[in-house]
Amino acid sequence: MGGVAGFLGLPCQERRVTVLRRMLASLTHRGPHGQGCFFDESVGLGLGYRQLAVEHSSCGKQPLVSSSGRYAIVFDGEIYNTRAIRQRLCETRHTFCEGSTTTHVVLSAIEEWGIAASVEEFIGRFALAVWDRRSKELVLVRDRIGKKPLYYGFLGKGFAFASRLSALVQYPDWEPTIDRRALTAYMRHSYVPAPLSIYQQVRKLPPAHILRVGLRSGRPVELELVRYWDAARIQRRARENPFAGSWNEAVEALETLLTDATKLRMADGAPLGAFLSGGVDSALVTALMCTHASSPVRTFTIGFEESSYDEAAHAKAIAKHLGTVHTEFYARPRDALAGHSGLPRIYDEPFADSSQIPTYLASALAHQHVAAVFTGDGGDEGFCGYNRYLWWRRVSTDKARLPSFLVGLFLRAIQRMSAQSLDRLAQAIYPILPPRMRFTAPGDRLHRLARLLAIHRPQDLYRHLVSYWVDPEQVVIDGAEPRDLSTRK
Repeated sequence: MGGVAGFLGLPCQERRVTVLRRMLASLTHRGPHGQGCFFDESVGLGLGYRQLAVEHSSCGKQPLVSSSGRYAIVFDGEIYNTRAIRQRLCETRHTFCEGSTTTHVVLSAIEEWGIAASVEEFIGRFALAVWDRRSKELVLVRDRIGKKPLYYGFLGKGFAFASRLSALVQYPDWEPTIDRRALTAYMRHSYVPAPLSIYQQVRKLPPAHILRVGLRSGRPVELELVRYWDAARIQRRARENPFAGSWNEAVEALETLLTDATKLRMADGAPLGAFLSGGVDSALVTALMCTHASSPVRTFTIGFEESSYDEAAHAKAIAKHLGTVHTEFYARPRDALAGHSGLPRIYDEPFADSSQIPTYLASALAHQHVAAVFTGDGGDEGFCGYNRYLWWRRVSTDKARLPSFLVGLFLRAIQRMSAQSLDRLAQAIYPILPPRMRFTAPGDRLHRLARLLAIHRPQDLYRHLVSYWVDPEQVVIDGAEPRDLSTRK
């Protein structure tokens, strides 16, 4: 981890140094081991980097200037196929001295192939900013999934970017103002979805996007915002050309992909850890790590005294089976209270996922032993592991099979009865129903089902299923929920 920040079009040379230092100071926790700055006085540009110097760190000291002098870069992240890209560059005219970092390779690739072609080759998680002295353009890029944060905004008469909102708050001549649209979207999703941020005039660079900013009459302007990778397009292509092998062949192909992805992300000799929850995803990742690690993998689990939430016993059994060095910590209410005060400084804008507390505790636990951890995050999204995926298909399929008049009759009947009345009716007939049909809070469940059946478009149905507040405009004063968050051009 590290931190990047910078600006374009800020007048007054002395002010630039002060502003950039303040921006970088707000990123100290991301990179506590030093900082670097680059300035181009002719255009009021500053690039800054906060360094995290850990064992096997790949970013090195920054900013860097290319050998031709054309490009200057700040880079936060990791490129997992650095070795392969470096080999290709060595086959042309590029040479690398001992101690060259990933950032050197990224910069050489950009000089050889250009920015757009280079990011197509990068496999990793990254946020970067490149200043092109020849074209007088500042280019921001974010990785395909958006693992690395990057905020930007046209503030006052200038343009600024940073890994965190707190750095942009240091920019002069700008008073942060809450974006009511973003707040409304937050009430629905429990987070502020990209490209919005909680502040007006500031946006998140969407995942898999390239933003080009230039100068017009001395003032920064957006030249282009383009998507360089599209998950939806990949999915459509897969549906049009489905896997032709057998089930067993599909399992083997998936195992090969997961194994290659895990090996690619394992730095040689680095102390490795994993968050082990006891579930399928983290157990699978840990098992693949153990297969290829040169030293025992350390695993970390947060347990709870409440048995209905605790998975520590499962994690411990998996750790024993895999032979990891296992550490567990049982979180109590006082632990959550002790750590919650620091969460706003970590997340920078509203975020209401309750998992942030055990994740914070697990991170603090792992930090005592290792510099980096693997997790099972993303497995449910990639393999449809959440109940909402099952509900979406079940409701869509069952509704299509039912005559429309029956659906309408059911909706009218449910809507005329309160949830409490439906609860009483259910209690009366429960004795004659099998146990699997005896739900808790049946009235509320039936009302929710009725709301789902009243929705016609599949995308609206899914949106309803992922909503924490179905109509957030009711609870946000002057709230106007954005209807389309797409940035496609």
